Amino acid sequence: MVDSVVLYGDIGEAVRMEKLNPNIIVMPHVENAQQIKLFLTTVKLKAVETSILVASTKKLVDEAHKHGIKVFMDILGPFDNKTGLRKALKMKVDVIQTDNADVMLELLEKRKSAKRKSAE
Repeated sequence: MVDSVVLYGDIGEAVRMEKLNPNIIVMPHVENAQQIKLFLTTVKLKAVETSILVASTKKLVDEAHKHGIKVFMDILGPFDNKTGLRKALKMKVDVIQTDNADVMLELLEKRKSAKRKSAE
């Protein structure tokens, strides 16, 4: 069971957890692309968590993807709306946490429909 755990925490907790069990996926919070590069020297990153509030998020997402790292974005709160969800989708994050599944479904359906029309 412990091999299917994802630990969300700071980098110090990630290092400690990885020492206890190297199979646990650690997902530290990051705020910029430089942190990803630094953390890669310390732990095996498979995933990171960031916020829509981080100014360098697109650069951060691109850096993570360059290293095969998945990006989780929590947009709960005041940015959990169409604008915030569109921004997260545009940045191509891998996981978006939202309380507005209906809004997300609407955006994804519109996106799929637009792709279909452009392919015709």
